[in-house]
Amino acid sequence: MSDMQINLQHSKAASSALCWRTSRRHVDIGLIQVPWINGGQVRSLPNKVCQTIYCDKSVTPRALIILRRGLTCLPLTEFLTRDLAAALVEVRTESIKRQLVITSGYFPGNAISPLPEEVQRLIEWCCMEKKQLILGCDANAHHKVWGITDINHRGEDLLDFSFSTNIEIVNVADVECRTPRKTDWELYIALLSSDLKGLKYNISSNEDLEIASAHFTSCLKGAFENSCPFRKKTISRDVPWWNNHLENLKKTAWKAFNKAKREGSWNAYRLALINYNKEVRKSKKKSWRSFCEGIDKIPQQLDFKKQITSEDGTSAGEVYNPTRWDSQKAGRLFTPERIEWAIKSFQPFKSAGMDGIFPAMLQKGVEVLIAPITELFKLFGSYRPISILPSFSKLFEKAMSDRLVSFLTSFNMLSKNQHGYVKGRSVETAILQFTENIIKSFEKNEILLGIFIDLSKAFDSLSHKKLLEKLESFGIRGNVLRWFESYLRDRQQRTAVKKEGKTIKSDIKINNTGVPQGSILGPILFIIFINDIERIFDAQTISCFMTIFADDTNLLVSDSSYPRLLQKMFVLLEKIQDWFEENDLILNAEKTKVVLFRTPQQRIQRPDKITMLSQDLKPDQCTKFLGVFIDEHLNWTEQINIGVYSTCSSFHSYQTRQLNLSFPRHKLSITEKHPTYACIKYYNNLPVDIRNCQTLNLFKKKLKSFLLDLEPYSLDDF
Repeated sequence: MSDMQINLQHSKAASSALCWRTSRRHVDIGLIQVPWINGGQVRSLPNKVCQTIYCDKSVTPRALIILRRGLTCLPLTEFLTRDLAAALVEVRTESIKRQLVITSGYFPGNAISPLPEEVQRLIEWCCMEKKQLILGCDANAHHKVWGITDINHRGEDLLDFSFSTNIEIVNVADVECRTPRKTDWELYIALLSSDLKGLKYNISSNEDLEIASAHFTSCLKGAFENSCPFRKKTISRDVPWWNNHLENLKKTAWKAFNKAKREGSWNAYRLALINYNKEVRKSKKKSWRSFCEGIDKIPQQLDFKKQITSEDGTSAGEVYNPTRWDSQKAGRLFTPERIEWAIKSFQPFKSAGMDGIFPAMLQKGVEVLIAPITELFKLFGSYRPISILPSFSKLFEKAMSDRLVSFLTSFNMLSKNQHGYVKGRSVETAILQFTENIIKSFEKNEILLGIFIDLSKAFDSLSHKKLLEKLESFGIRGNVLRWFESYLRDRQQRTAVKKEGKTIKSDIKINNTGVPQGSILGPILFIIFINDIERIFDAQTISCFMTIFADDTNLLVSDSSYPRLLQKMFVLLEKIQDWFEENDLILNAEKTKVVLFRTPQQRIQRPDKITMLSQDLKPDQCTKFLGVFIDEHLNWTEQINIGVYSTCSSFHSYQTRQLNLSFPRHKLSITEKHPTYACIKYYNNLPVDIRNCQTLNLFKKKLKSFLLDLEPYSLDDF
């Protein structure tokens, strides 16, 4: 059961925000004060998803309740007034039905007593009927008990009343917490330098190393806690154009409104409101201009051509398999430079791990920490501790991953067909290689059979024993190999389920297979494990192309004769089956697809089924590979239709403020949906002097100035 309490302060914008939130989030009960009233009616309520309870006899009700449709409720009409709304609601908790009295109240600040008489009568009635009461209200009562910075007499009276009755105040003072972004980093570095000055660890066993790690972590946490004291959490408006000046103008207008209600003179309020709205528009326009001008300063993404032509050390050539990964051939594993690079590669304020250390604590004190961290990491490699604290584990994995990939690429040991988690390669390069292989076969008047292999729980099924054997075959031996063995061994997992505020946990189970999900080293270890999959075929006897992205593997078998193509495919499938069985991997038959690629002129029917690993696979006309739809004729029709649909779904009809410009609404016709059509309509409504520009640069310059001055979107719309 979720509920909320809010004072809308007779605001249309706040009411609209309430509707938006209740329509997109599951809200069962809402206790509302001072709703927006226009034309003698309460407006902008989520009536489609909620039912509303308030005193309809009052012209300007100041308290109401919204309840999710489907809840059983009974309005308590004897307690419905302008400032009070009450209902008896049936709720279910832990399979038990209970009846609660839900109440929303507005207690005027000019009243003598903080609790109106009708509220006191409602409390007495609940006591007599033995009903539980939930009261959400704007009491205009201040007290530090419920988080207000000051205390007034209404707050004291309300607190005394709660003590004299059996009422519990749910509001609590603001929770204090540490705000890492407000840390005194100069003090942090000074404390860290003092704690670690002259520190030397005497390590002779794994236990000594664990103690040294714990001491190092306590120094970090102690310096951080002393330089980042507890502060009260404050809620800030996440609006770029809002500032303190607007906040003061808003308060001035609100005070003028209250004064006008008492005295009946509205001139001062109108002037204050006009000034406030003027400054809001000015601030929005300034923020919008700053946003538009800042677009030109956004760095461009990596150019695709540069990405596919970069030198990544994986060009075809003879593979050199070193006898071992030692300091002479691969360089030192952990150096201060490499550790510093790994520390600076993380986002500074990412969530801390179980040890409470986040990257900024390491980055700000990197000059002090680099020496002891390097010393500890060298010892980690020698003693292979089973448990490393989360933050240092990530840092250690980052440095190890960078060194491992550098080692593999420097000796050209990774398959040139692997595009996942390899520097200089990506989804784009994989799709480019895949389509180029098809086009080259089409030019030779060949047909192709594409097999899109998907593995069941690929990352969770790797055999640790086989993975270590493959690491050793790559030349990774000695302490480094023993560290990888310790990294994989004795990993534990459990499942936790939260239900009705309680957490149910399963028994701890030790994982004997798989690489850690979400880790830094996991993907690299996986591509090492499947690196030898392309050895299953002989390029001289079977014309086969392979494209791999992590666990997504695609095989293309080509031939000019369809019968020979099927024969090659069955031979290849037998070899794939042997490789899967040898490496304890399981094919996901439901997600594995087969497509017969051919030109429209090659009139060859698709086979009804193909048997692979004792599974019958039905060839498809079109399939999805790495997020791109590819059909049997390689004409991209399906992909274009999906792209047009996705683009058009973002179009919406706006009526701008200063000019009568509008974007076309969606129609059934594809012409109406097409972005080109929308751009033409928009262009036709531009001023004549902009449309008559003879050069593109002049047109862009005038259009930019026109849009900045027009501000067709608000920031929320954008």
